[in-house]
Amino acid sequence: MLVHTPLMAQNKRDTGHLYIHLSPAFLAAHNFYLGLQPGLQYRYKNWAADAEFAFPLPNSSKNNLEKDRYRRFGFEVKKYRSKIFATAKRYHSLQLNYALRQITDNNGGYYYDRFSDSVFYYNKATIHSPVLAIALKTGRTYTFKKPFFLDVFGGIGLRRIFTSYSNVENLRKDRIGRKDLTLVPPPSHEFDQTLTRFHITAGFRLGVQIK
Repeated sequence: MLVHTPLMAQNKRDTGHLYIHLSPAFLAAHNFYLGLQPGLQYRYKNWAADAEFAFPLPNSSKNNLEKDRYRRFGFEVKKYRSKIFATAKRYHSLQLNYALRQITDNNGGYYYDRFSDSVFYYNKATIHSPVLAIALKTGRTYTFKKPFFLDVFGGIGLRRIFTSYSNVENLRKDRIGRKDLTLVPPPSHEFDQTLTRFHITAGFRLGVQIK
């Protein structure tokens, strides 16, 4: 019994730790929303894995003329590098997000054609525009007083936007110069096509250890 006790204690230390955390979210569909992003983290030695889910707060949009549906799911793998000082650790990570976006535009609008310089105007339309994003991130985790922590991060990557229009009413075609060739292109959901764009992410998380 005495021989196996240290081994049992070591195995207990190696099971890792479980955390829950919460962060603010800035969400963009046809409108801009403030949201919340709860998550769950499992940490084992110098590695950690996070799963998150983001949703908009009720009535957080400045424009209530359209009906948007937005949900975002994320997964992140972290490698902690070294301690900066006693209460902080630096990490690098790879994050993958998938956002479900559906916009019901009852106000009328337009979108660009996939293969030409034409633009299509409509009175009503349903816009499906999911987004797949990948980013390399760096951050710091601060543990001021256990079991609480603060995670601050930033990163860059790419996002792939898959947009399609349906239930279009009173469609009209016109020819104008394509604005996607300008320095600041229009929002991605204004193109009836798949686009790849630069992606920037930054923010913070507040969390607590539960196991």
